[in-house]
Amino acid sequence: MDAEKDKPESLFGWLDVLLGANDAESATLAIDALLAWGAEGAIAVSRRVRTMPVEAQRAAIRLAVQVSGAAGLRLLEQLLQLGDEEVENDAINAIGGLGEPAGMRPLLTWLGGSSDGEQSVLIFDACRRLVEATSESEWRASITQVETNILAQASAAFEAQLGAQEEASPSSVTLASRVNLELQCRKLTAFGTLMFPDSEGLEQAFHREALLQTIEERLSGSGNRSFILVGPSGCGKATLIHEVCRRLGAAGPAGLMLQTSSGFLLAGTKYLGEWQTRLRDLVDVAKGTQRLLLYVTDINNLLGAGTTAKSEENIGDFLAPHVESGALTLVAKCTPEELARGIEQRPAFRRLFDVITVEAALPEETERIAVEVGEELAQRVRERLGRRLVYQESFFPRLLEVADQFRSAVARPGRAVDLLRATVQRMARVAARGGEGEIHLGPHHIIEMLARDSGVPQTLLDDRQPLSLEDVRRFLSERVIGQPQAVAAVVNLVTLIKAGLSDPTKPTGVLFFVGPTGVGKTELAKSLAEYLFGSSERMLRLDMTEFNDVGAVERLIGNPQAAEWSPHRHGLLTGPIRQQPMSVVLLDEFEKAHRSVFDLLLQVMDDGRLTDAAGRVAHFTQAIVIMTSNIGGAELVQRGIGFTPSQGKVSDDAFRHEIEKVFRPEFVNRVDRVVAFSPLDTAAIRQIVGRELGRVLRRSGIVRRRITVEVEPSVVEYLTEKGFDPRYGARPLKREVERRVLLPLGEAIVALGPRAEQALLRLAATDEGVAVEVLRSEPESVESEAIELEVQRPGRDYAKLLTATEALHERVFALEKRAVTAGLEERKSLAVEASAEPTFWSRPELARRTLSEIHWLEKLLAGIERVRKRTEDLRRLVESHRGRKEERVVLASNRLDEIDDDVSLMSMAIRCTTPESRADCFLLVERLEGGAFSPDPVLALLKMYVNWARRHHYHVDVLDETEEEGRLRSGVLFVEGLCPYGILGLEGGIHQLVSWDESGKRASTGGRKRQKTTAFCRVRVLQVDDDGEAIDKSKAKLTVTKASGKGLLIPRYKTQAELRYRKGNLRLSSLSDKGTEEASDLLFEWMRAELQWRRKHPQPEEIGSTPVRTYRFGQRSVVRDDLTSFRIEGVDRVLDGGLQGFLEARLDHTESSEAGMAESVARPRVARSNKPGSGGPPDD
Repeated sequence: MDAEKDKPESLFGWLDVLLGANDAESATLAIDALLAWGAEGAIAVSRRVRTMPVEAQRAAIRLAVQVSGAAGLRLLEQLLQLGDEEVENDAINAIGGLGEPAGMRPLLTWLGGSSDGEQSVLIFDACRRLVEATSESEWRASITQVETNILAQASAAFEAQLGAQEEASPSSVTLASRVNLELQCRKLTAFGTLMFPDSEGLEQAFHREALLQTIEERLSGSGNRSFILVGPSGCGKATLIHEVCRRLGAAGPAGLMLQTSSGFLLAGTKYLGEWQTRLRDLVDVAKGTQRLLLYVTDINNLLGAGTTAKSEENIGDFLAPHVESGALTLVAKCTPEELARGIEQRPAFRRLFDVITVEAALPEETERIAVEVGEELAQRVRERLGRRLVYQESFFPRLLEVADQFRSAVARPGRAVDLLRATVQRMARVAARGGEGEIHLGPHHIIEMLARDSGVPQTLLDDRQPLSLEDVRRFLSERVIGQPQAVAAVVNLVTLIKAGLSDPTKPTGVLFFVGPTGVGKTELAKSLAEYLFGSSERMLRLDMTEFNDVGAVERLIGNPQAAEWSPHRHGLLTGPIRQQPMSVVLLDEFEKAHRSVFDLLLQVMDDGRLTDAAGRVAHFTQAIVIMTSNIGGAELVQRGIGFTPSQGKVSDDAFRHEIEKVFRPEFVNRVDRVVAFSPLDTAAIRQIVGRELGRVLRRSGIVRRRITVEVEPSVVEYLTEKGFDPRYGARPLKREVERRVLLPLGEAIVALGPRAEQALLRLAATDEGVAVEVLRSEPESVESEAIELEVQRPGRDYAKLLTATEALHERVFALEKRAVTAGLEERKSLAVEASAEPTFWSRPELARRTLSEIHWLEKLLAGIERVRKRTEDLRRLVESHRGRKEERVVLASNRLDEIDDDVSLMSMAIRCTTPESRADCFLLVERLEGGAFSPDPVLALLKMYVNWARRHHYHVDVLDETEEEGRLRSGVLFVEGLCPYGILGLEGGIHQLVSWDESGKRASTGGRKRQKTTAFCRVRVLQVDDDGEAIDKSKAKLTVTKASGKGLLIPRYKTQAELRYRKGNLRLSSLSDKGTEEASDLLFEWMRAELQWRRKHPQPEEIGSTPVRTYRFGQRSVVRDDLTSFRIEGVDRVLDGGLQGFLEARLDHTESSEAGMAESVARPRVARSNKPGSGGPPDD
């Protein structure tokens, strides 16, 4: 028979009929013929194999072997469960010959429930053949779903089989060892994360053979073999441990490493003696596992973990005898400072370990290591993307130069290797989106990665891009008014950074801002942080008046005895710098700190580093340290010391002289520059008043209502006079502007009520203060009441039902075919395997995406299997209803509608292949026009989406509804489930509702007067992006209060919440039935989604845009998609949640490249009244 797969479906249908015949010869012929359909044919046979004669079942085995893959293995799994011993034996041999690692799982599962000795021998041989062609990672993935008791039975059976053999082959021993190892692994996972020699993510150590030889000699000895790698952060300690783990496999498959910590070992223990029992279990399991290394990530914490007020016993002391005897081998790493403050304090515990010192690499060694790592990364890119990664000649020298300049806090080679990995990974992600040919990496890619990681502008880092000092000066001067001298000093610092001339062993800059209060010292520091790092939040501000006692130093560098969650544990100064070394550090009112703080800061200014109380080093080499003080400010201004006659400005030297009176010379000499701030003149005050007024008029209450406010010049003069105080500088200005302008504005807006929308107001100064004059206001709109929407489904006669059932069966079959073609089962196995790797959570973004894919695949595969079973049940139900009563036919018709909807949902979800399309979403409906339209347009659309979501088992929350006189102006839904953003995302846009009233009097022409009313609603669909930009809570203000009453969609209000976000100048509010915490969390998620949506859609759709959909009410109602021309007669059917056809048509339209697959999977819905071009007058 011709082996082409593109056979007519009618032939396939006849073969399917032959499979169901109770005739061995016919079924065998059909099976042989179905080989031409490959995996599709195997799926068809698997549905019928249980009822086939034995001869046909043997033919099915031949088909499965030739098809192979997931479909062939699935067919063989079914044949293992039929009860015929000969068929089972043939299936066992066939699985062994497939070479599919996943075949191990059904074999071991079958063995666990069988007591047949002869078949155990067959399974042993089949598994042995699979082991010979299977890697370690494939083996683990293949049995990941096998239960522990089944493994135990398999292990016993294999051991017995080995004992019965006169001479066991190496692969037989390997198989038995692997099963036994898997038993041990399942026990060990309760104590940590297993790391295997072939685990993905283990880093390879290059040019470290001398150290590795020392480690291997230690491990190959007898007795105690534990060791600690000691070296600075970045020297390669973790990489060496990874390399040790990689080399464990050289001595056989039994070598493995368990990564754990004191917290993991104590997890779940709370009663006296419980953690001791847990550790005894660990020791027992470790003794039964050959070549097990226990990698403890926080070795210094073992001596304190487990102690209580009544007992000093700890984990370290408990494990010590087992370590000394060699029963446990501990591997650890730490810095010299951590060692000195940790186990060095306990000599008895310290002597259990051999300390192996890891020195930082030399520059030439670092370059060789970076080149080797680069080649390894290029090989991975070639394997995954099929494209060659090429490094430019100048790439690696520039890599080392940039790493030494900007990552000096990390030792070599880590500073260069980390930057290299980040750069290659970013380029690989970009290349994965498309493109062909070689991928070229040059020095500019390093700069792009560093700019992205640090927030520093690329113009400041890239030598190829010029930096306009005038632009820098303008940026700072717009934010700090009236201080040209101070701005010039900061511009000079930026110039040194751009030129790369700052000392890499010291802070980037140490500045002392001195001057009267309220003149812009703190504002200039904030502005510098905003320019350098993109946000003023990258400034660490410490008020030194809080550090004027003898305990100040301890609070700054930390207290190891403080609670883990307390900021005092890690140090208020050292903790944030260790987390973000590239920062601006502002020490406000520095002269008021305790004198011991002055000495502490000398270390920072001298060495660019500070060691905290736990021995961890905080590096300040990428930080800018700014101190502020009011020393001598008022006196110098009053005496006029240092003023120049022409400009009336204070000189830096005058203030430096005042500073030398307070601080010791060795401190003053380490300050790069003393920057003097002058008192503000009248012109500067006017500018500040104008800026504060502008900020007030950009508040959400004015912007949201689109209010225009005119400000007369007299207002600026009035506020300048009333708001400025020479003693406090510009500080009182903001308070005065808010008090004298905001309150009158608020009173006017509240008095206008709804008429404040698009109002025109004028601010003018009077003797009594600032007055508000209303120049224009908009009238209120009148809206009618909402109505409920109800709908009934039509029934079908039996002939149509039978036809529709067969059509549904074909759609389900096509859906299964697409799932096989897309390799969904294989993708799930790979994703599950990746999630089991020890380094899985080291890349949180990738981990979240992988778990998202697993969740999507599990729900999708379960959904496809569910609709397949329901379709089979429906076919049997329809056949049993032949000639029955009408109500039975209606029952089956309704069930067919439900399954048909589910099939459509699965066919759309299978196309949501990106993480973005699988995301949850917010759905916002807002009325633009048509307040008097009946029914209430916003309520009708919201109910439509709620009904659709609940019909398809989505979780939907009504987050907010804004009600005006019994009608909704807007509403917000939150939808969770299977790919809601990918399915509902195309709903965004304008929805038009049209109503024709033909009940009026006849016109003179004999026709009727036709009155048309129209409503327009905007629908927005917002993606929930877990990897998106987080909300800066320091710029957010959340207000939550209790609420009462009921709404049109919400039966009972519980919480009213409002979130204001200064960064995006946004205000969101919700009135819902959620609790306080849940309402707050949803509001923050909504804000993140809103910000992302606005970045992508700066201009939302307005009336006049092509509608997404038109809903026509009246005697001949119809709903039409204006893009695809898809239509359904009967508005009520759609508003009741019957959206599936529209959603599917929209998705099909956007995927024209997949038109062939869409035609078979998503063909027009059967037996529905979806007649394009049918009935009804025109819509306008």
